[in-house]
Amino acid sequence: MLNLICYIEIIGKDNKRISFDYVSSVEITTSIKDFTDTAKIVVPRKMQWRGKR
Repeated sequence: MLNLICYIEIIGKDNKRISFDYVSSVEITTSIKDFTDTAKIVVPRKMQWRGKR
């Protein structure tokens, strides 16, 4: 079984940071035509932040 190891950090406009090291799934699409990569990240449904769901 493969384990997904990740570190995700989201930085807001006011420089507040949210970071976590777990996800439910990741889907990465690479396009040579558009010269871009697109990622779809799914976080767990029961995720808590500052004690709130």
